Amino acid sequence: MQANRYVAYQEKDAEMTKKLLIVIIFLVIDMCSFAQTNVYHKFPTSNAVWREESSGLYSPCLGYQYFITGDTNITGVTYHKLQSFGGYFWMDQLQTCRFDSLIATYTNYSGAFKEDTMFKKVFYIPSGDSTEHLLYNFNLNLGDSINNTYNYDSLSAYYNSYVMTVDSILVGNEYRRRLGIGNSWTGTTYVYLIEGIGSTFGLTEPIAPHFESGSELLCFMQNSVPVYPDTNYACDLVSNIGAYSRPLPGFSIFPNPFNTTTELLFDRQYKSIEVDVYNTTGKLFEHLEYSNCNKIQLVRRTLTDGLYFLRVTLDKNITVTDKVLLKR
Repeated sequence: MQANRYVAYQEKDAEMTKKLLIVIIFLVIDMCSFAQTNVYHKFPTSNAVWREESSGLYSPCLGYQYFITGDTNITGVTYHKLQSFGGYFWMDQLQTCRFDSLIATYTNYSGAFKEDTMFKKVFYIPSGDSTEHLLYNFNLNLGDSINNTYNYDSLSAYYNSYVMTVDSILVGNEYRRRLGIGNSWTGTTYVYLIEGIGSTFGLTEPIAPHFESGSELLCFMQNSVPVYPDTNYACDLVSNIGAYSRPLPGFSIFPNPFNTTTELLFDRQYKSIEVDVYNTTGKLFEHLEYSNCNKIQLVRRTLTDGLYFLRVTLDKNITVTDKVLLKR
């Protein structure tokens, strides 16, 4: 009897020990998770790239990246300068962006930012402006409004957006706090704010719900290493026109520049030729179709003076891009 009672006590003690270990494990996991989301991750001050795209109905097709180019002093305060470099891409007749066909590049000074790490806020002075704006507030909690930040003006929005979810996301090899933003119109989270990165719509782009057009943060790199959306993402940057365009031997435009008419000459006769004429912002002005020819006359019609880009499709295959200048 005593032996059986001793065995029972041992089994009960082992079961209690097992339960205690499980409780300790969950406490440790919870503490680790708590620690991960309560360590504030600052914005970089150098060696960082935000790669983004912007497109939409009747909007230019833009691919670009932001990067930090040093510091500047504004009214006695140190800010970090932002430069953007990007390109205009083709938009076909179905209003679809062709991000494999670059037509022109640009570079701009975009503004400067600073960070108040104590209050977890990022401030921004846009290019051409002298007023400091609140860009991000990472000191928000569940249910808090995102208020009138530079990239979201609740006064001009139909519905006030607020923090719908709070969690963490793995960025590189560390977890960062993430705020899911939504409103009663969308009914769910439509964009995320991530510490040390910004918005999933882009660094300074509007974070109101997309309607017909919008932007997206494709990837984020720090010290030349992609860390968002993950370390395996191929974060390809916009480079130059030569990396995208594919010239066709035997193709020429003469005269160029031209006033009223010019001719497109090809190396042989093609069954079908389609010519799309775009302006420098990627807007489609004309779509022309021809058959069984090796020479096309391009007429000014309603086009005003300026630079235009041609996208020529031969026998249903895109084979060439080029540019023409209209000049009186």
